[in-house]
Amino acid sequence: MEEKDINNMLRYVGKQDVEAVKEKFTSGKYVECSNAIGYTPLMTSCARGNPELLSFFIARGADVNTLTTNGLTPLLAAVGRQTPRPEDAKQQAQCVQLLIHAGADVNMPGGNNTPLMTACWFGCTESVKVLLANGANISVRINDRTAVDDAKRFGERYGDFTLYEFLTNGR
Repeated sequence: MEEKDINNMLRYVGKQDVEAVKEKFTSGKYVECSNAIGYTPLMTSCARGNPELLSFFIARGADVNTLTTNGLTPLLAAVGRQTPRPEDAKQQAQCVQLLIHAGADVNMPGGNNTPLMTACWFGCTESVKVLLANGANISVRINDRTAVDDAKRFGERYGDFTLYEFLTNGR
């Protein structure tokens, strides 16, 4: 498959046109296609926070522990954005749970972060709770920082220390 065709497939997923995606990927063909940096349809559905599409790709055998060339994992893609609306936070946490249930490694680092560190950096409290409930290691230190440090930095940036307090007050 050529790069432009792969990017077109990723666009279908990015637009979250569920019917078009199902039509294009229903046979399981192209589920593991990736662009030049290794970004897959599964990662796109994770980044968009779409549990329905995520379930679709998982059911067709998508690799939940794949890495892009820059170290992005599906879990990192799922938690790599803020979720200001409660319904977005719920969908994001649902995506995280789906990935974990399918075998995603909650402590697999990508780049300079673990999924827990990234979720803390973006203040994703619901996803942090799911990660911790499924064995995410709060003590991992990368580049002299931990998830707690990232939660504190989120609080400093946005004036909201709720997640930091949750992590430091015994959960």
